[in-house]
Amino acid sequence: MPGESKMIEDDIENEDMDDDEESDDLQKFSIEELGEAGSTNQTGLDREIFIEERKIPNLAKIVAIANKANRPISIEDCVLEKTRIDATNIDIFIDESVFAGEVEFKNAVFAGKLVLADTTFEKNVDFGAATFQAEVSFDECVFQNEVSFAGAKFEHGASFTSCNFEREITFDHASFAGKVSFGESTFRKKVTYTDALFWKEVNLRDAKFEEGLDTTGSNLENMEEVARQAQRTQQKKRREKPKSRKTEFNPWRELDKVSKKNLSRRQILRGVFRFLPEKKNE
Repeated sequence: MPGESKMIEDDIENEDMDDDEESDDLQKFSIEELGEAGSTNQTGLDREIFIEERKIPNLAKIVAIANKANRPISIEDCVLEKTRIDATNIDIFIDESVFAGEVEFKNAVFAGKLVLADTTFEKNVDFGAATFQAEVSFDECVFQNEVSFAGAKFEHGASFTSCNFEREITFDHASFAGKVSFGESTFRKKVTYTDALFWKEVNLRDAKFEEGLDTTGSNLENMEEVARQAQRTQQKKRREKPKSRKTEFNPWRELDKVSKKNLSRRQILRGVFRFLPEKKNE
């Protein structure tokens, strides 16, 4: 009905406005707030640069300070407007955040861990020719536009688990030295792994490729089979593992053991009930 259609459109517009207002409500983060963040005397949890529920205009400036002080960065519930990193030697953790602008990590070198969870990328993402010297993880992330890992080098494990890729994504000429997981991720458009090299097993369990994937020149399928065989071996070992038996005192079992010896009935009972005297007249 026309009236219902108008109401639905209004609801959608209002919902979008609510999202915009939520983003606008976030206070802009100023680099001056880090104060003495460059001090290397920080220890424990205080050593971490933690930013929560803020709008971050330029991530690169924060990374530069963190690199200098060798302090990890943790970002939660934030909106990142401009994102470009050339090199970083610290761990970066980003959770439940939104990359509102284009992400430029082309040729970047990540010496520390890069961990992103439940995070949305609204614009194009470019990790082309990036080098990941430590583990990298994308868990339950949403990529709304094109993504490129063309020529990227993953020197340790990489995980793209339960992610949603809505546009084209390429791993052409990428190399993976460690284990890789694309498990339970959904790829709405075509995915290309042209000439990509995998050195350890690849998990594609429950991954959905709605428009197919191109593995020309890649050993992806071979490594996927290696992963399946490794999983079957682990399951077999778990089934064959002997169950631990609990040793509890059982008087009837002990009586049975004693009865097989050449003993009198009284000696048998005394073996279980120590308070009985050795002779009847005692």
